[in-house]
Amino acid sequence: MAKVLIWKSGLNDGSQHEMPSLGMGIVARSAKMDGHKVTVMDGHLNGKRPGIGDCDILCISAVSQEGDDIPWSYDRPYTILGGPHAYSYWDKIGNHIDKIVVGEIDGKFNEVLNGKDRIMFIGNRTSEELLAPDYSDFYGKDKMLG
Repeated sequence: MAKVLIWKSGLNDGSQHEMPSLGMGIVARSAKMDGHKVTVMDGHLNGKRPGIGDCDILCISAVSQEGDDIPWSYDRPYTILGGPHAYSYWDKIGNHIDKIVVGEIDGKFNEVLNGKDRIMFIGNRTSEELLAPDYSDFYGKDKMLG
């Protein structure tokens, strides 16, 4: 069992989302189904940049060219880049990334970890086929409106 941190940078303008990230919730469920311990730090939900704590696997949701937002100075964990801009900006922060996922990691967390290709084109599934998101491991979940 690995410690997985699913991370997204915060916005500089202080704005924040009213809803947690659907994709990050689905990745959280997928990682937990494959036996990993999960923490989710969504800066867009909290309106600030979260730090990166102790983890074995860092999953970054790339919603912009965020390479400068990520503190790479420590002995970094195994890193997976996904999200809407993963493929668009992989070359900007590619030296720090072990895997780049294009498509939904939904139900395929260990498949991504064990895959041979650095860039994995998984594809998308219909909304009826997607796993339900798991928000139980989101940092700040106690402040979410239900």
